[in-house]
Amino acid sequence: MHYCGFSPACEGPGLPDLLIAGPGGQAWREVKSAAAPQLRPDQKAWLRMLRAGGADARVWDQEDFDSGRVAEELDSLK
Repeated sequence: MHYCGFSPACEGPGLPDLLIAGPGGQAWREVKSAAAPQLRPDQKAWLRMLRAGGADARVWDQEDFDSGRVAEELDSLK
């Protein structure tokens, strides 16, 4: 797993926060908080580009953690 805490230092603005790879596949995840719940235009552009190429690229927020969705998606990559 790769965590990009400051996307401009990684591959430019908007790169998803998490790049996760496992035997079950790969996932690109942008993690949003209640303090900053909206995607910026550069984040939307990255997600569109990744999805257009067939990548599993989504946004996680607190509800996804609380509901167990994050745990399920991580388990599917094992």
